[in-house]
Amino acid sequence: KVIVAITKEIQKITLYLTAELFKEHLESYVEKYSKGYIKDIEKHR
Repeated sequence: KVIVAITKEIQKITLYLTAELFKEHLESYVEKYSKGYIKDIEKHR
């Protein structure tokens, strides 16, 4: 039973870290993408 509890805690932590990393990755991707997008718009003017 102790092992199961530990496993569940590890899964929670892993899910949390994965979500955090994914969020950070997504934010930096959106930032890079929007900067590139803005530059493209300026080029087309």
